[in-house]
Amino acid sequence: MPTPAKLVAAVLMAALAWYVCEIIVREVLPDGSRVGFFREVLPDGSRVGFFREIAALGALVVGWKVIGRPATGPRGRGGKITEVLTAGIGAAIVLLCLGVVLHSFVEMITVSLSGKYTQVGIAMNAWLGFLWDDVQIVMNQVILAPLLLGAVAVGLISGVVGRVWH
Repeated sequence: MPTPAKLVAAVLMAALAWYVCEIIVREVLPDGSRVGFFREVLPDGSRVGFFREIAALGALVVGWKVIGRPATGPRGRGGKITEVLTAGIGAAIVLLCLGVVLHSFVEMITVSLSGKYTQVGIAMNAWLGFLWDDVQIVMNQVILAPLLLGAVAVGLISGVVGRVWH
């Protein structure tokens, strides 16, 4: 059932994901990297497609499901502070894992459609390689600090909204 806390959690988590993706694109990615569905080309030659939009859409769902339920509480009158804090951290971890796995899978599919892989095992090995590369890019304090701190703030704000607006 839709509640104000779920709506606030979803919208704030989507905004946070957009911001973190902007940090990834502008600060962390090496020059000439490709991310997403390769539509937008940055001045340094990097290709960034719908990366931010897809991440924000995923964060919308994660914020609604992971943070929204504890922020609404069992009776619809808000949750405890510890519950919304841990829900915020959990949502950040879920979003990070989901983003890395899906991005590496899309990258593998994109390369495999060009006919580079002839066997499924080779494609899966390449997927794990892309996954490892993405994990190394994301495990950076420039990305993790705003994501985790922002998710904690989203959890707290959603918890306050859950207590104030029934």
